[in-house]
This record gives sequence, C-alpha cells and structure tokens, in this order.
Amino acid sequence: MTKRRTIGEYYNLLFVDRSQHGLIQLFRYIFVGGFSALVDIGSLYIFTSHLHIHYLVSAFLAFILGTIVNYFLSILWVFESSDKKKTEFLLFSLIGFGGLLLNGLILWVTVEQFHIFYLIGKLISVAIVVFWSFSLRRLLFAKLAGGAMTQ
Repeated sequence: MTKRRTIGEYYNLLFVDRSQHGLIQLFRYIFVGGFSALVDIGSLYIFTSHLHIHYLVSAFLAFILGTIVNYFLSILWVFESSDKKKTEFLLFSLIGFGGLLLNGLILWVTVEQFHIFYLIGKLISVAIVVFWSFSLRRLLFAKLAGGAMTQ
C-alpha cells in the first residue's frame, strides 16, 4: 500500500525541493517563464508606448531583460545548476539568442504580415518560444549536471 502525501509534502515537492522530474520542472518553468514574460512584455510596452522606441528594437531589449531574469530564476529554482557556470551561461545564452530570433520573426510576421497589434503578437510569440526554450534548456541542464557534456 502506498503512503498518501500531505499537502505540505506536495508543496515541498512542487515549490521547495530540488527535482529532476520533467513535469515538476515544467510546472516551475511555467512560473519562471510567466514572471520573465511579465518582465519582457512590460518592458516592451514601456519601451514602445512610453519611450517611443520602434517595436522590434523594444522587443530586442525587452527579450534580453526577460532572458536575464529567466536565467537566474531557472538556476535558482527550476534546473540543477552545474559547476560549469561559464559553459552553462554560454549555452543558456545561445538558446536565448535562438529564442530572440524566433521571437523577432514571429513578432514581425504577426504585426507586419497579419496586422495584429504588437502586444498580441508578443503573446503569440511567448507561447511558442517558452516551450521551445524549456525543451532545450532542460536538455542542456540535464547534460551539464550529469557530466555528459565536456567543458
């Protein structure tokens, strides 16, 4: 007979204890990604609507801010960090750069080709880029923490 978990045990499992379980990491990454997306979208709005910077330049700057927030929250809470910090950050940044290119492309297509308001285009972009980057980052951190990748 299996022992039932208490609410406190579930809380620790989901929010406190380190975990290599993919669904728990995805659950946490959704929180981290959500907060990072708020930083990204909020910065995009401020840069574009209040500082009058072109939406694609604003999107670039905002994405960088969101990626920095995402990196630090991810290593603190979502993924197991390795002792290869430089390699880890470089690969995380490369994935972020790929996400930036994908973000810019999706934003340009939604705004310029489909004439969708830039913030709605950004939401579409976020929905796609979050799952793309989660998959690659999970693979990256698993390999680095397990020593499968050399420095």
